[in-house]
Amino acid sequence: MPFLSHLALPNQSDENFVHIISDLFTASECDKIIQGYSADMVPHDLTLTKRLRCIFDDDDLSNLIWKRLKPFYGTTSIVDKDGCRWLASGCNSRFRFCRYVPGSGFEPHVDGRRLASVDSQSFMTVNIYLNSVSLQDGGSTRVLSASAAADGAFPVLAKIHPVKGSAAIFRDSLFHDGETLQGGEKYLLRTDILFSREIPFNLDAACEGLDNETKGKVAYEIAGRLEDGNNATEAIQWYRKALKLCPGLESPVSV
Repeated sequence: MPFLSHLALPNQSDENFVHIISDLFTASECDKIIQGYSADMVPHDLTLTKRLRCIFDDDDLSNLIWKRLKPFYGTTSIVDKDGCRWLASGCNSRFRFCRYVPGSGFEPHVDGRRLASVDSQSFMTVNIYLNSVSLQDGGSTRVLSASAAADGAFPVLAKIHPVKGSAAIFRDSLFHDGETLQGGEKYLLRTDILFSREIPFNLDAACEGLDNETKGKVAYEIAGRLEDGNNATEAIQWYRKALKLCPGLESPVSV
């Protein structure tokens, strides 16, 4: 049965935390994912990371994970910078399955939010470790200080070492990296905890008193975030709304 523990961090708060969920997956569930998706992996070599990755959608898997996480997060709410309250509602059904080999890692970064729909977005990362890695081989998820030392490196505040079937859960704003793997391999499955708006979004209410050009720019920004969140259908609707309000905006090819 999964259980939650807290990683010791300085200045721990509602936004600055890491929860370790032990036994989120069984060993056989981890093996099934590795065996089922490894053949679909392709190199993913960007500025911040070097690894093999595949992206897949699985509603059944996201529902299973949420069923196990809901006892810990089912009543969680978050108030954003605009004063809107969001309520935990489930897990993202879009998964990123990654394999790290010796020499690969992930540079310092924050994950940021993904807008699944105008009324649903991610606020928490869920990193699930599908295999254990020996301590001498590295590969930890490291929580970093945002203030660089004199040599330009970011001091390490804490480490989460990969243990098969466990998960690390933290806010989208946590500054962290993936320690370079020195030996063996590391398999990681990434999803998010999604939150729904307590009060559905209304553009006119949110932009009350503003002119159409400003409203259009707000709608355009929402459309871009929806596109980044892989919601093409809703993104197109919001691009069209933005262009109707502010025809001078750049029109995406897909609209």
